[in-house]
Amino acid sequence: MKKEKKLIGICGTRIFDQNALRFISELRDYGNSLGYYVVAFSANNDSLEDTDDILGEYQLFELSKYLNLRSLIILAETIKNQTLINRIIEIGKEKNIPIFCLDAINKDCYNLIMNYSTGFEKMVRHVITEHNARYINMLAGFKGNPFSEERIAIYKSVLQDCGIPFEEDRLAYGDFWDRPSRIAVKKFLEENSPLPDAIICANDAMALTTCSVLKQEGYRVPDDIIVTGFDGIPQGRYHTPILATCEADYSQTIAFIFEQIGLVEQTKQIKPCDCNIEFRLIESQSCGCTPKIYYDRNQIISTLYDDIGDCTWHNLSMNQMVTSLLKIYDFMEIAKILPESVNMWSDHFHFACIKSELLESNELPEGYGQMVTLLRGHQGEFATPGETFPITELFPGLEEFIQDDKNENMMFIRLLNSGKDVYGYVIEAFYELRDRSLQRCNEFAMFLAHSINTVIHNRKLQELNQNLTAAYNEISILSLHDPLTNINNRRGFYHELRSLLSNPDYMGNCLYILSIDMDKLKYINDNFGHAEGDFAITTLSKAIVSVCQRYHPSSICARFGGDEFTCAIPGNQAEPYETEAISRDISEAIQQLPDVAKKPYPITASIGLSSCLLTVDMDVESLIIAADKKMYQNKADRRKQRKTEKIIEE
Repeated sequence: MKKEKKLIGICGTRIFDQNALRFISELRDYGNSLGYYVVAFSANNDSLEDTDDILGEYQLFELSKYLNLRSLIILAETIKNQTLINRIIEIGKEKNIPIFCLDAINKDCYNLIMNYSTGFEKMVRHVITEHNARYINMLAGFKGNPFSEERIAIYKSVLQDCGIPFEEDRLAYGDFWDRPSRIAVKKFLEENSPLPDAIICANDAMALTTCSVLKQEGYRVPDDIIVTGFDGIPQGRYHTPILATCEADYSQTIAFIFEQIGLVEQTKQIKPCDCNIEFRLIESQSCGCTPKIYYDRNQIISTLYDDIGDCTWHNLSMNQMVTSLLKIYDFMEIAKILPESVNMWSDHFHFACIKSELLESNELPEGYGQMVTLLRGHQGEFATPGETFPITELFPGLEEFIQDDKNENMMFIRLLNSGKDVYGYVIEAFYELRDRSLQRCNEFAMFLAHSINTVIHNRKLQELNQNLTAAYNEISILSLHDPLTNINNRRGFYHELRSLLSNPDYMGNCLYILSIDMDKLKYINDNFGHAEGDFAITTLSKAIVSVCQRYHPSSICARFGGDEFTCAIPGNQAEPYETEAISRDISEAIQQLPDVAKKPYPITASIGLSSCLLTVDMDVESLIIAADKKMYQNKADRRKQRKTEKIIEE
C-alpha cells in the first residue's frame, strides 16, 4: 500500500539565496526518500525593524497553520526579524510539532548551530601545515561584525599555535564585498613587508575579488600567492582557479532533523536539543591541492546567458502585464491576462488567489477567510478562475496534488502584499530547485501584487470620482433649491426659466408670471412659533406647486425668500388665467392638505398676475415687477375688504 506523504514547513526570507537553497535542496532530497514533502514559505523582507512590510509577512507564516505539518524549520539567518521568528515558534507550539532553528539559538527550538569557528580554523591550519605558508595575510569582513571578529581571533590564534607572529599590516577589512576588498588587496601588494604566501579571506566573495586583483597585477594563483575563501558559494566552483573554501556539511544535520521528527511521532514528546553543523574543507586549485582543470566555459556562459535572457524577458512580460492593467477596475481582468504572462516561461504548477473581500470592497481583513482563485496552471493547462474556497484548504485539491507522485516534489508559497496590506498569495511547485526559477517566482509575486494594487487604486479613484460627482450634484441641487420647501430658489427659477425660453415649442404662446405672498406670517410666528410658520410656508408651497402643475406640467415654481413665491406658467392665449380663479384653486388645494384643518390660524396668500407673449428677448424682470405690483394691490384690496366686513359686522 502506498505510504501517505508527510509535510514539513520551511520558513525563510528570499530563499533563492545560494546557501539557503543548498540546505533546502538537500533537505528536500533526503525527505522525499523518507516520504516527506517540503513546503517553503518565502518572505520578502529581511528588515530587523518591525516595519509595515514585516507586519504583512505575519500573514505568510500564518498560512502554515492550515497545513498538517510534522515540523517547522526556521531559516533564522535569512529572516533576521526576531518578532517574526517568535511568531513562527508560537505557531509551531500551537500545532505541537518540533521546531528547528537554523543558524540561531531560540528557546523551545531544536537549534542547528553553525560551527563557523572550527571550519575557519581548518582552513588557516591547512594553509600553514599543508602548504608551509609563513607570510599569511587575512581579508576580514566588516570591522566589529561578530562573524568577522570571530574569524580574526581564530586567524591570530592559529598563527600563535604555529609560532608565526601576528603582523598588524597583514590584516585588512574587505567588508564582505567587492570594492573594499579590491582596495585592501592592492594595499597588501604595495606594503614594504614581504609579499604574502597566502591571503585567507573571510568569505568566498572577497576571495574571488582577491584572485581578480592578483591576476590584474600580474600574480598567479596559487603559484605566487595562495587564496582561500569560506562559505562555499557556487561561483567559486566555476572560477579559474577553482576556489579552496569551506562549506557547511548539512548531511548529518538533515539526518538529525528527520531522526528527531521520528522520535516525536513515536514518543509524542518534544524534547528540544542542539545540533552543531560542521564545515568541511574543500581543498582545490586556488590553494594548490588539485591541478588546474578548465571547465567547458561555453556551457557555463551559455547557462548564464540563458538566465540573463530569462530575467530580461520575464521582466518585460511582467511589465506588459502591469501596463495592460493600468485602467482595469476588475480583479477578474487580471485573471484573464495571467495565463498569457506565465505560460511562456514554464509549465510547472502555478497558483494565485486573493481574499474574497476584495471583490466587494477595498477593505482588507487582517486574517484570512474565503479565497478566490486568479490563476491555476499546470503543464500548460489553466483552470477557469473565480473559484471560491476556504483558506483551510490553502488551494483546492492540495492533498491530492501532494500525494500524486507525478507532480512536482516541493512547493513554495509567497505573499501578494503591499506593506501590511495582504491581498492573497502565490504557490509554485518545482522538480528542480534553481535560483533563477525561485527568483522568477519572487518576481511574479511582486508584479502580481503591484497589479492588484493598481486595480485597488483604480477602484478607489473611481469611487472617489463617483463621490465627487454625487457631491457636485448635491451641491448643484442645493444651490438651485430652497431647503425648506424643496422647490426652486431664486437662482433655480432663473435657471429653469432660461431653459423654457430657449425651447422653440413655446414660442408664440403666453408666459404668465405669478407673484404670491403669504398673509400674516409674522402673526403666525409670533403667536404659534416658527415651526408653525415653517408649516404654513411649506403648505402654501405644496398648494402652489399642485395648482401650477395642473395648469401646465412645465410650470416653474420658486420661493424667492421668506413668504414670497414666484411662478412662471406657459399658456395658451385662448385660455387666459385669471387672478381670482388661481387664488380660489390655491385656497382649495391648501384645505385638502393634511393637518391644515386642525390649525388655529388660516393659511392664505395675496396674488398678482402679469403676462406677455413668449419671445427669446422678452423682458422677464419687467413682467415680475408688474406681477409684484398687482400682488401688493391685491393684498391692499383684501386688507381693505376685511376692515369693511368687520365694520359691517359691528
